[in-house]
Parts: sequence; structure tokens; C-alpha cells
Amino acid sequence: CRKTCKNCKCSRDVHEVVAEHGARARLGFVQNHDALDARTLGYTFVPPGLTSARQVDQYYSTLPSEDVPKLGSRGETVRSQRIVRQLPKQDLSLSACKFVEAQYESSYKDFISGRNQVALDVALANQRPPTASALRCSQPVHAQQISVAAPRMGDDVWHPACFK
Repeated sequence: CRKTCKNCKCSRDVHEVVAEHGARARLGFVQNHDALDARTLGYTFVPPGLTSARQVDQYYSTLPSEDVPKLGSRGETVRSQRIVRQLPKQDLSLSACKFVEAQYESSYKDFISGRNQVALDVALANQRPPTASALRCSQPVHAQQISVAAPRMGDDVWHPACFK
């Protein structure tokens, strides 16, 4: 996906170009066909772990409206831009790198493998027990409230608005 316009050379943000692949696709995760259909619910993305339309609405109600990825909204573009910044395709695949010389391909693959094992994760949204508190803001996560957790981060949780 291009970062600049071919014609005017301005940033893709100006044209609101949307990335054609989501984070899960870039990471090679197979989509769960039992999962909720984001488009049916009016969104471009449903966080993994949510199992009902009510949970999805509860999750998005905690975010600023400009961050909610509703179909055709500014939030859809904002989410796409964040994914491109957080997970550029060059960080995930050697085939996306134009200038890695053959002698460095092994080092690149070793780096990516190490990074994937240690730091790369996909967070899950779900309801937490009432004893949890959010890592970023230290505020409690109340019973039945939606929170976000990344399996590699242990028991740490975040409120959806705190997790960016």
C-alpha cells in the first residue's frame, strides 16, 4: 500500500486512502467464520474476543467518536492509518522489502522471528472480573465491563480507550 499519492506526492492521509489489509491478515491469522460480521453491524472491524452485538456497541461506546471505525466514517480511516503505522508490511514480510540485500536476508528473518516471539501480539477484547484495574490509567475495570488484554502481557488489562 503506497504511503504517498502518485500524482501530487502528498501523504495518504490527505486522500484518506484505506489500507486494503487489516492487521490480522498481515499477521497471517485466519479469520474465524463464527465471529461477528463487522459490516453487518455497521463497522469495518470487530475486536477479537467479542461475541455479541451488545459487547461490540459497549466496546465502541468507550472510544471517542472519531476513533470508532464505522463504515464510511473518519474512524475507518483513522484505524487504517494506525495499522499502517503500527504494522508496516515491511516489518512483516521480506517480500515487501525492496532494498534488503541477499546477504542480510537471514538477519532480517532472525530479527522478525525474535520480535514475533517476544513482542508481537494481537489483543483480545472481553469482559473481565471485577478485581482488575487498567494498566495505563490505574482505574478499576468493573464487572461485565469490556476491557482489552494481550496474551503476552500476562494479566494486564486496559480500558478500550486506553489501549492504543
